[in-house]
Amino acid sequence: MIGYLFSDPVQILGFCFIILTFIVQFLLGQKLYRDYLGNKSRTTLMFSLTFLFWGSALFFLALERLLISGIEDDPTVILFAYIAVIFSVVAILFMDLFASHLTFPKHVKKLMFIPIVLSIIFLTLLLIFTETHLYAPFYEIEFPHTVRTAMLFTIFPLYLFPIGVLAYYSYRMKSRSPPHAKRSAWVAVGLVFVILTYMFEVIGSHETINYLRGMYVIATIIFYICFTWFMELQWPQKIRHVYLLLAHKGFCLFDNCFKPGESKNLSPNLVSGFIAGISSLVQEITQTDKKLKVIDVEDIKIILEHGNRNVIGVLMTEENFKILRNKLKKLVEGFESQFAEALADFSGNISQFERTKEIVDGIFTYEEVF
Repeated sequence: MIGYLFSDPVQILGFCFIILTFIVQFLLGQKLYRDYLGNKSRTTLMFSLTFLFWGSALFFLALERLLISGIEDDPTVILFAYIAVIFSVVAILFMDLFASHLTFPKHVKKLMFIPIVLSIIFLTLLLIFTETHLYAPFYEIEFPHTVRTAMLFTIFPLYLFPIGVLAYYSYRMKSRSPPHAKRSAWVAVGLVFVILTYMFEVIGSHETINYLRGMYVIATIIFYICFTWFMELQWPQKIRHVYLLLAHKGFCLFDNCFKPGESKNLSPNLVSGFIAGISSLVQEITQTDKKLKVIDVEDIKIILEHGNRNVIGVLMTEENFKILRNKLKKLVEGFESQFAEALADFSGNISQFERTKEIVDGIFTYEEVF
């Protein structure tokens, strides 16, 4: 049975696309679910379940391709084909939920009514019309005409729903929150690649489907990039404290705590002296001018940004996100620009730096966009 698959280079290519996508999707789904256990975000949960069920669908599709032999109505192969379809329907339902929670969280029940009804209609028809046969000479499962028609009128709208919602959300957020807009737009683009391949799967494009399965890989890469952006947009929950200090004196010029009610157990000057000292010590030990950028202490990351006027920005956070490094750099540059004269003639009076709070609020304040 397996011999046929490995006797045709085109079949091998399609099979490799399926396996590669399955592995990446499953790993991403697991990582996202672990993140959900930490942050309890519903959007993270929906995104992770989308990956896990889509990966499961690809797993059974791979089994179908591996065992397919050309035997008419092979029950095992047909079973795997049906399970793959069912898992793919569940995956797109979770993607619909993700899009709904991301855009209109207060109206999720209303938005999901039609997708759920369409899914029930399709799955009912799938169980009623169970006749299938292999399509020679390409050895592909072909569903009954009734099921394929049902897919076009039920599953197709399920895929269009998140694409439309995410595209609209991206347009709405373009001016208010560009990062949210970009993430939503690229998730929609990834779904376009998925739906194109999926529709060719169900309508029976046997001559080209193994090549088209490569679009699953493209969609996976896009989703991975979106996943990275998705995680970085959670930066407001990760930051704890920021300090601005003089490098050569280890003196704290300004500090701000981002966690309301969190007590300051350590003196700002004690923290500043420690950071300045260890930064200088690293340069002495390594005999280099390269400056310390991050200190990793288990769940706490201490990000450092060195300015041009002996100012060091120190951000205590739970994740070393690129977006946070950029914000810290912007803070240091803004601080040095606004207080250039004060820094040049600094005599120990830190009250002149109180307006730094305005700069911090402008860079680190997070506006809820929902």
